Amino acid sequence: MTDHEVRHIDITGPLAEGMWSYRPIIPNAPVFARAPFQTIAADGSAADALALATLTGTYLETAKHYFPNRRSIDEVPPDQLLVTAVVAQVPKGPDEHITVDDLWEIDADLRPGDAALIATGWDRHWFDAETFVMQSPHFARETMEWLVERGAAIVGGDFPCFDDPDPAHAQGVNRPLLEADRLILAPLYGMAAIPNGRHHLTVLPLKLVGACGAPCRAIITLA
Repeated sequence: MTDHEVRHIDITGPLAEGMWSYRPIIPNAPVFARAPFQTIAADGSAADALALATLTGTYLETAKHYFPNRRSIDEVPPDQLLVTAVVAQVPKGPDEHITVDDLWEIDADLRPGDAALIATGWDRHWFDAETFVMQSPHFARETMEWLVERGAAIVGGDFPCFDDPDPAHAQGVNRPLLEADRLILAPLYGMAAIPNGRHHLTVLPLKLVGACGAPCRAIITLA
């Protein structure tokens, strides 16, 4: 790789009005909003107020989401936020499962403590919550169990629902991951630019004391 080639790729989704939220499946989920409470014209400087949930945009989530006595997002140590990431390009359409067979290419690359990041191309629906959430590709339960057994410390993807968003077909996909005290990083954005294989991930969540998760900035450094 030359000095002129891009090495650092931002895989964080934009926080902007009109973006997705979990409201299609959680009726009281906040919708992202930004409003100025100070302007340069009136006050000499600009500042905004934000309305958002902990699981807004690209976020990192801990087992505290299901288990109240587990660590909160502010308790995740820095060495678990700067890790090797194994990327798998797995194109998927609406409602499709991500299977163990889909991940065969990363089988030899994935090592205990790595992040496993799955790129399906679904981030193209970021500004259409109904499609993005309700038709999200998702993991089969056995795939998540396989990732946990392989030692993935972070499992990430460019889709908002790791389990089927239809409760009638949900398989409890997140439970084996969170029971093992691993982390969820989702939904990612712009993963199509990253080749399969081992790279470096930097993920920096807001330090929200006591929260199960927080919006974050996620950056891939190409190997």
